[in-house]
Amino acid sequence: MDMLYLLISWTIFHVPVESLSVSDFYSFGGINGDTLMAKNDDGSSPNVSITTKFPYFNHQHDKLIVSTNGAISFLTPVSQFTPDPFPLDGDRRLITPFWGDVDTRQGGQVWYRETTDRDVLDKVSNEIISYFPDFYRFHAAWVFIATWENVAFYGCSASVGCSKRNTFQAVLITNGQHSFAIFNYANIEWTTGTASGGTADSGLGGKPAQVGFNAGDGKVYYVVNGSRTADIININKKSNVGIPGKFVFRIDSSEIGGGGCNTKGNVIITPRSGPMFGGQHLTFSGPCVDQYTSFKVRFSGIKWVIKCEMTSQYSFVCITPMFDSDGDVPVLIYLSSLSLDHSFEGMFFVLNPAFSKVLVNRVNPDIWGNGEHLITWDENEAELENSSAVDLHVFTLQLGSSGLKFESFIAKKNITKSECMTTFSLNVTHHVALLRVTSRVETKFKMPPRGIWSDVFPIYQSKDEEIRACQNWIKSETVSTDLDVGPCPCTLQQAILDIVKYQPDPECNRFQIKSKQKVNCRYRRDARHCVRLSGPSKNGMDNVCCFNAKGNLIDSRVQEGGTLQRFHYLGKKPENVPYISNFYHDVVPFLQCCRFSQMQSDTNQENTTYNLCQDFLKIRKYSSCQNYEPPRPARTSGDPHMTTLDGLGYTFNGAGEFVYIYTEDDSFKSQVRFEQFRKDNGDLVKATVATALVMEHINSSDRIEVRLNSIRTADVLRNGQLLDFEESTWMNLKGFV
Repeated sequence: MDMLYLLISWTIFHVPVESLSVSDFYSFGGINGDTLMAKNDDGSSPNVSITTKFPYFNHQHDKLIVSTNGAISFLTPVSQFTPDPFPLDGDRRLITPFWGDVDTRQGGQVWYRETTDRDVLDKVSNEIISYFPDFYRFHAAWVFIATWENVAFYGCSASVGCSKRNTFQAVLITNGQHSFAIFNYANIEWTTGTASGGTADSGLGGKPAQVGFNAGDGKVYYVVNGSRTADIININKKSNVGIPGKFVFRIDSSEIGGGGCNTKGNVIITPRSGPMFGGQHLTFSGPCVDQYTSFKVRFSGIKWVIKCEMTSQYSFVCITPMFDSDGDVPVLIYLSSLSLDHSFEGMFFVLNPAFSKVLVNRVNPDIWGNGEHLITWDENEAELENSSAVDLHVFTLQLGSSGLKFESFIAKKNITKSECMTTFSLNVTHHVALLRVTSRVETKFKMPPRGIWSDVFPIYQSKDEEIRACQNWIKSETVSTDLDVGPCPCTLQQAILDIVKYQPDPECNRFQIKSKQKVNCRYRRDARHCVRLSGPSKNGMDNVCCFNAKGNLIDSRVQEGGTLQRFHYLGKKPENVPYISNFYHDVVPFLQCCRFSQMQSDTNQENTTYNLCQDFLKIRKYSSCQNYEPPRPARTSGDPHMTTLDGLGYTFNGAGEFVYIYTEDDSFKSQVRFEQFRKDNGDLVKATVATALVMEHINSSDRIEVRLNSIRTADVLRNGQLLDFEESTWMNLKGFV
């Protein structure tokens, strides 16, 4: 588990053009409702209570202090005029757009205000999205603007009228979870007051100003190149976003991140994950590009190269193809222009359809047959942007000589996107389908179609047809003699605790029930919660265990419950397409034999004749908990108090990083970090708490770390990279299925 002691500065772009003008700043002054600080030397504002908690270095703050000396602090005022080099301890949590010896008695003024004005929020949101394409959904909820206007320095020469002046601005932004800082610089004419060794006439020399961020723990910080050197005079001619005089940073986590583009070839793909069916609108950012740059992308496992379009000097856009596997997919990016001809590597995570967000909603979805149906969608999805109309595609799943494949056709053309719904006629002979609402946006050249998807769903044909389909399946399916997947838990409580072997069924579990639903088990109608094997058995099979309202295992011979399944929904075998093979070969035959063939008529009434279902269960073994042995749990709580796997209890108050679990052959290791507990007021308590846990199967898995976070509860890192669970609540981690 790596402790971060030093943060490396972001690349600074030297751009041979003029700096910002004051007109490029966010508006300030009395006419905009700003507070004007009284003329002073080394003074500060009072504690400014803010209406939204501001995240900074993994802490949240409900007040801040503006210092005359070019700093914003969160805990104590800053009266110090000569900047000490970061990092600083003593809880000195500082944001320093230009920490130097300002003296407004000699000229200039300092303004500040918080605002939730809609125009300001929209403007700053667009800036953040532009400089941080991976935050394409960001909407600011609160902004704080502090401006140092034409300020003089301490000890300036009165004989020349203290003519050397600086004008700069700090803008703090948050949506309550993530936060950013924008530094704007206009005229910067001095770096040092005379008390810091500068000269009275020039304001240069001595110990110059410092620009950056300090966490206050004596370890973590960030400084802009040139800080505390003579070169800081040129801060208004530099940038980390390609605009002279402008710097933009993300500041809510333990690492400060810069926006814009860079020359180091780092590539960020946003979103980091997307549906297996493709059509995902991806933004690639990192390398600096221009109008002469061409972009091509190749996804591993896809034979063809995909062309992409430039959206800004910071990013370009591609559309994902359809994949036949899930998990991490290496991406090779080709950039070619007059000044750049390079290839870069990235990584995209393809989501299993069981965990992808359903963005096309089928109305009354329980049983869909041929006929008229209604769907709805959200017009604001990124895949539908820049288009006023959409088409509706129907994809049917078929089994051919080379395996399962989708064929598509347009069911309805030129639908007004803003209506967010449409009816259409479904008329197919196949048993499985899904829908795509497809953007009609025009591009400069042919790109994969972009669109949003429904769930994969069965199509009810007729009772007679479902009986024939079930009978054909029974004739063609052989009874497997290798059915050793282990027994189910006997009770729901055991199933929830047995997290190593079983995980909640993504399509039938009580943790994902929406507020107006009583149950979400569409394909296990009598169940209230189901679990499935965490990974495929040695023969690639799955075991679905379902529980009724009383928490007891359902006997599938009597009610719709769990059964053995030939294909595990996570895939993992060459002939097993994740989720799709399971749905086609396991879910649909179950419905045909145990539900659709039992319909008395096409009015959804049922009888209790289960002959075909009993034949189905002879092939797909019903769930049983015979010989099940529940796991012995280990736990950590409180002070902390620990119960180990052998059932023994301990109280542990150590502070530091410790080995938590390891195997005798060193194939698995886990470490835990304990830190002294701190109350909300900052006082330390004589007790420790676990604040981070890391684990890894040596040479065979990802390294997974979980860190407590006061803003987001916890952060999960894979091999040191933060996972974004705003995109998906589920990730398939190597070695941790």
